[in-house]
Amino acid sequence: MRSEPSLPVTAQVQRFYDWLGPGRKLTQTGNLGLKDAKALVAELGTGDEVDPLISDRQFKTHSSTDLPNLMEIYGWAHTTGFVRTVKGKLTPVKNKAKTVHDDQRLTQALFNATFQKTFLADIDPGRGSVLADDYLLGLDIIWQRFRAADTGDGVSLPVVADELWEVISPRWSWPELTDRQLESQRNFVLWDLRRLAGLYARLDAVRVHDDYAQLTEAGRTLYARAQGAPEPGDMIWQVTVELEDVENPRVWRRIEISPATTLSQFHQVIQAIFGWQNCHLHQFTIGDWDYAPTAFQIHGSRDETRVKLSTVIKVGSSGLYVYDLGDDWRHRFTIDAANMAGEGVTYPRCVDGAGTCPQEDNGGAAGWAQLKDAMADPDSPEAGEYTRWLGLNGPDDFDPDVVDLTAINSAVNRLHY
Repeated sequence: MRSEPSLPVTAQVQRFYDWLGPGRKLTQTGNLGLKDAKALVAELGTGDEVDPLISDRQFKTHSSTDLPNLMEIYGWAHTTGFVRTVKGKLTPVKNKAKTVHDDQRLTQALFNATFQKTFLADIDPGRGSVLADDYLLGLDIIWQRFRAADTGDGVSLPVVADELWEVISPRWSWPELTDRQLESQRNFVLWDLRRLAGLYARLDAVRVHDDYAQLTEAGRTLYARAQGAPEPGDMIWQVTVELEDVENPRVWRRIEISPATTLSQFHQVIQAIFGWQNCHLHQFTIGDWDYAPTAFQIHGSRDETRVKLSTVIKVGSSGLYVYDLGDDWRHRFTIDAANMAGEGVTYPRCVDGAGTCPQEDNGGAAGWAQLKDAMADPDSPEAGEYTRWLGLNGPDDFDPDVVDLTAINSAVNRLHY
C-alpha cells in the first residue's frame, strides 16, 4: 500500500543521491537492502507503507521491491545515470552532482529519462504491460495525444490506453490466453499509462484530473528541450521563409529556431508555419547540394535526417525548400540573424508573417494567382467554382491577406519530432 509522497520528486532524488554517500551495499539480487529501504521510506517521504495492515491482517514487507514509490525514485535515479552499481554497491556518480543539486537541470534530466527505452521497466522491475515492452512506440503516441490536446480538459487516459492497445497488441501473440486474460492485459496498459501520467504530473509537465491529462506550459518547455530545443542563453537563429513567385500579397513567415535543427525537422516547421498538409514530396537545395527524405532521395541528394542547419548554412546565407515537385512551391529561406534564446520561451516559434498559404493542388504560383483573380470578381463563374472547391460560403469569405500567428504557433507546438 502507498499514499502520495510528501516531498517533491526533485527533493527525493537529491536526498537519495546524498544518502548514498560512498555507496550502499545491494542484495544478491541487486536490490536495496530491506533495512536501507525502510530508512529511505522515512527519509524521502515516499508514502509507502511498511508492513501494511489490510483488513486486520498484517502483511510483511520482504523486499525493497514491495515499496513501489521508493522503487520509482530508485529507478529514476538509475535511468538518469545519477547512480550506478560498482562491486555490489550502489554509488552516486560524482560528476552528476551539479545537475542533481540544480532544481531546473534536475527536472529536465528526470523528464529526459522518461524517453529511455527501459524507463517503465526500471521504475517497476518484474511487472508491466505491453506498453512497458514496446515503450518507445507507445510513448510516441502518448506525446502526440498530450500535445494535440490544447484546450478543454485535455486528453482522456482511457481513450489513449485503448489506442495504445490497438497499436501495440497486434505485435504480440497470445494464442493461449482467454478473453478474460486478454482484457486484463488491456487493463494493465491503462494502469501503466496512469502511472506514467502521474510521474509527469510530479514534474509539473501535465495536470491529471478525473482520468484526463492536460499538458502544462512547463511540460511543453520540458518536451521541447528534450527534443533538442534551445535553453536560455543558447543560440537561436531568426529565419525568414518566403514563397517565390507569389505576389499580391507576398506570403512569408519569420521564425526563431535552433541552428541544431535537422533539415528533416525544418521541413516539418515550414509545413506548420505555412499550413501545408505534408502530402507531397519535398527537397532542399543549399549551396551545391540537394537534401531529401531518406526514402525519397532524388538524383544523388543527401539524407536530410542526418544534416543540421548549422552544418550547411550560415547567418546571412539562404537556401531553397521546394514542396510538391509538381506544383513546385519554392520557398526561399534566409538566415537573418543569430540571437540568444530567452527565458520561458519555447522554440521554434513564428514571430511574424504575411499572406494566406495557397491551397494545395491548385497548379502552383500561376494557379494561385488565377484563383485570387477569380475570387476578386464574385460574379464570375470561376468564383463560384473556386468557392465550392475551397469549402467557403461565398467569395467574400476568401481573404488572401489573413495570417493567424496564434494558430500557426499552435500548429508548431503540436509538431512531434
